[in-house]
Amino acid sequence: MAESQKDLVDWAAQKAEEYLASAKTNLDEGRLFVAAEEIFRSIENSIEAMLYARGIKRIAFPSKGKEFTGRLALHFLVRENLLKAKVISSEDYGKYLNYATKLHQAGYNYGSFEENELRQSLEFAEGLFYRIFSSK
Repeated sequence: MAESQKDLVDWAAQKAEEYLASAKTNLDEGRLFVAAEEIFRSIENSIEAMLYARGIKRIAFPSKGKEFTGRLALHFLVRENLLKAKVISSEDYGKYLNYATKLHQAGYNYGSFEENELRQSLEFAEGLFYRIFSSK
């Protein structure tokens, strides 16, 4: 486990960078579904790094009945900590949510990604990755 908040940011940023590199390779080699998954993982890790840079210690969101964890908690944390603080725009938040939905649906309909769509998503993921360092 990370020893400090900076370690959390660095860990998430490193994972985002690894997923970006792998996504580029898979996209170039025509493995579109795998590239799509890795683009999304890069987006998630970049967002986590931004959250950690803002003091979030773990990806969890409390509610009245129970604590949410995982992707659902991440959605709430992004809205409450990045969108409302204008670290990301509502357009970026919409892209993130749309991409999450598209990837989930593609799991039931293999091969539903187009290369040009993935290249645009990769550009979005790269943009988020570089914003990690401006949100520290």
